[in-house]
Amino acid sequence: MIPRITEGELRHRINILKGYMDENGLDAVYITNLPNIFYLTNLYILSTERPFILIVPRDGEITLISPLLERDRLEFMEKVMDSHVVGRKHFYFDFPGDPHVILLIRDWVMGLARDYGIKSIGMDNPAGAPSYWGYYGPPLSELLQKS
Repeated sequence: MIPRITEGELRHRINILKGYMDENGLDAVYITNLPNIFYLTNLYILSTERPFILIVPRDGEITLISPLLERDRLEFMEKVMDSHVVGRKHFYFDFPGDPHVILLIRDWVMGLARDYGIKSIGMDNPAGAPSYWGYYGPPLSELLQKS
């Protein structure tokens, strides 16, 4: 048996996060911290320079953005861990990519903003991805302000 957190507990954790969002006037949060993503979804990867992102809107489906090479493993983990809290998934081919992956991420975030009426988003990393393992590119926070 694989130890796991129940889906009920994951949804409870997500609801606590949504309460924080309400208290702080946020319509969504953008998470790049791997332990925090695991805490909310039971899903994890070793992302290295490749962005791995969870977006939790106050209203709407939770979205995961991941490198394409992780797709099969993430789908397997969802089954094994019995985790079904992520509603939308976007996969990109590789980093940095052409166009740069952060431009794809910007477009996906803007699509979520349109779909769910997101006006304010809290980010744990204004760059859009952690740089300590080699990520580089224009900061997502600046790209979103220009859009």
